[in-house]
Amino acid sequence: MRYLFSLMLLIIFPLQAEVYKCTANGSTTFSDQPCSDNAERIEIKTTPPATVDIETQQKITQEFEEESRINEIKALNQENDELVLEINRIQKQSETDLEALREKTYELDDGRMATSDPTVFGDMNQVIADTKQKTEALKERIRVNEERLETLHQQVLAEEKP
Repeated sequence: MRYLFSLMLLIIFPLQAEVYKCTANGSTTFSDQPCSDNAERIEIKTTPPATVDIETQQKITQEFEEESRINEIKALNQENDELVLEINRIQKQSETDLEALREKTYELDDGRMATSDPTVFGDMNQVIADTKQKTEALKERIRVNEERLETLHQQVLAEEKP
């Protein structure tokens, strides 16, 4: 945003530079440095922009920043919605995988689970660990997005105050 504002100021306030007119061998050139002893300094008169122009540019910049914030808020909310859907999808897949592994087990008289396949319990633990790792990473992204959303909302509130 500041970059855009600075760029607009450069457009509004052109830099005052020295310009020299040089005539050599019948051709005329213009340069920012004297080309010879007979170089003629040219005075370029610029008029500062009207206050209305400055105010218009400031208003355009402010509107752009507001629109940019609104777009970022929408994008962050949409991303969070998609992340929640992804978390739900991962959890459902985990339940499906765990159920398939549970079908390879049987219950003993004392309520404990047993299986003839020694890898089943390790596979179950791996599914649970993978699910936890993936969902925690997605929840962290949601948390970061929520912090950014809070910052953006605070900026909007600060601008609304006179």
